[in-house]
Parts: sequence; structure tokens; C-alpha cells
Amino acid sequence: MFLNIVTNTTILQKIKNIPYYKTDLGNSFRRKDKRGAPTKVAFDTPFVEGYYINNQRLLMKSGKIGSINIYTDHGINQQSIHIYNDGNLFEFDFNQNDYRISGSMEKYLGALLKKIERDHKVALPKVKNDNEQEKPIVKKYVDPNKLFDTPGNVSWDDLQEYKKKQKNK
Repeated sequence: MFLNIVTNTTILQKIKNIPYYKTDLGNSFRRKDKRGAPTKVAFDTPFVEGYYINNQRLLMKSGKIGSINIYTDHGINQQSIHIYNDGNLFEFDFNQNDYRISGSMEKYLGALLKKIERDHKVALPKVKNDNEQEKPIVKKYVDPNKLFDTPGNVSWDDLQEYKKKQKNK
């Protein structure tokens, strides 16, 4: 399941202000033959190809927010945002008043995604940010006797454990 947002350059400028937005321009549509002449249009994802077949317009990949792909379509009305999820289109008119009330484009897009889940009963995939990676919890083995066994490998935790052990005696 992939989320794709398609909008025009005006709204894209507001989306670029989201702190998690990363520029990703995608791949070239044109492939060249051995002589260097462009031969045909080749699409890098099935979504872009399907969009081209349905709308007769090429999408330009602009970036990503976690696992959400952001595309620009220069033929879209200035005030609309299209959100695609597994072939389903959810079209929203950009509401300047709601945008101001939410305070940021991040919260505005989040409200649109919650509206899709609530009104259309569609389970959207969890968006995982590239910066948020699950870190395994590593429990350190603390040895208070390490101070005498191998004094060169003593950690701060070993010293604290040694002090606790001395206080308890």
C-alpha cells in the first residue's frame, strides 16, 4: 500500500515547508538508445504510468514525506489536492481557512488523511518517517568485579554498580 499525493506547484511550495519533506526528483521518463536519441517514455512506477494513461499528463516527482510520495501535475486546478491510495482517488479542494486554523501544512495534510480514514473507512498505511527507525533495546551487562579483573575495560556503569555494592555491605 502506497500513498501518493498529487498537487500543483502552488500547494507544493507549502508542502515543502513540512520538516519531514525530502526532495526526491525520481527518474527520467525518457530512455535513450545506443546513439543517444530518446526512444520512448518509460515509467518508473505503475502509479505514474496509470496516472498518465487516465489523465494524459505526466507527473513530476517532487519529494517524499516518510513513505508518502509527492508528485506535481501542472494541469491540476490551483486549489486541489489529490490523494491516491491503492488506486482510490480522494480529491480535496484546498481550503485556506482550514489551513490557517490548523497552523501548518503538516497538520492540514494529517487532517485530510484522518478524514479519509473516518469518512471512507479506508485503512491507510502507517507512515514511517525515514528518521524514525526502531532501535533495539540493548541491556548492558554490568559487572562490579570488573574493576579488579580488567581495570582497563571498566565502564561508568560498572563503577556505579561497584559503589552500590559497597554501600550495601
